[in-house]
Amino acid sequence: MKDIKLLTVLLMCIVCLGCGSEKTSKEISEEAKDYNSRGLAKAKSGEYMEAIEMYNAAIRLAPNYAVAYNNRGVAKKRLGGYQGAIADYDTAIRLDPSLGTPYNNRGIVKKNLGEYKEAITDYDTAIGLKPNYVNAHYNRGVAKAKLNQHKAAITDYDTTIRLNPKYTKAYFSRGVSKADLGEYEAAIVDYNTTIQMNSGAATAYYNRGNIKSKLGQHKAAIADYDTAIELARKDDGAVAYFNRAIAKADIGEYKAATVDYDTAIRLDPHDASAYFGRGLAKRALNRTSEAKQDFQTALKFATQASNAELKNDIEDFLGQGDSNSEGSQVDIELKDDVEDFLRQFIVKSETM
Repeated sequence: MKDIKLLTVLLMCIVCLGCGSEKTSKEISEEAKDYNSRGLAKAKSGEYMEAIEMYNAAIRLAPNYAVAYNNRGVAKKRLGGYQGAIADYDTAIRLDPSLGTPYNNRGIVKKNLGEYKEAITDYDTAIGLKPNYVNAHYNRGVAKAKLNQHKAAITDYDTTIRLNPKYTKAYFSRGVSKADLGEYEAAIVDYNTTIQMNSGAATAYYNRGNIKSKLGQHKAAIADYDTAIELARKDDGAVAYFNRAIAKADIGEYKAATVDYDTAIRLDPHDASAYFGRGLAKRALNRTSEAKQDFQTALKFATQASNAELKNDIEDFLGQGDSNSEGSQVDIELKDDVEDFLRQFIVKSETM
């Protein structure tokens, strides 16, 4: 009987200790909350170092302040301190495992580090805690697309759009996945929606132009590249000039194509493909000596970049001799690297 009473007392102590620690973790002083708010204001104006100082002060006053750890992680991430950000998200999760935001934010950093499977695990947890977590559904779709799981990614984008029909990024990203699956017409519909919702979405025009070019709609593709270039920042958009040059060459506008290749090369002086494409256009214009020079430059840069496929293509072409009868039959591959052209839709971490 004595043992039972002792056990009961011990259990009561444990329960009370648990209640006391939970209460302590949730009772954050107003001063700590004020520092957190000041940190949010600094972060909003882009003063991330100053924001970190405010979050540090909040954490000194309230060491169990999970929200402050999460917000400090966001500031560190935006300064490029990925490992420091992950450490803060880890702490926020340890202090309050019920918060979905730190899992989502940690997933973003892991995605940026190329750890796509680990990122998906974090997004899964965030969604498990908050099933209608729109950003986590979208971010999980992005990570799945990185693993070429485009059908699964589309499912996540569908959910994102169902939860928030005005989520422009989801239409754009769904278009990217549909295009990668060869569903070109459906991708165009998503890019059309993106453009209707955001007329300044240069990448949507650019990607739509790529699809139209693949479908042989070269004049329509050129119009989209025109708009993408107009919307591009100064000294940006080399790939749009490159792809527009291909479209112009495909309809026989070789002189105009060389002008676009000139600009693409100015923006990216080591692009072997641009030199090769310009050489083909010049060859079609009977500017044989200039074409040879471009082919040699293309071969040099392809070799330096260890681009064996392009290097072999150039060498095979050079082996054909000086006849320009084959010039228009050589395929130059469209550039389809969305991330290197206008990072229009950067996924951002979330503060609390």
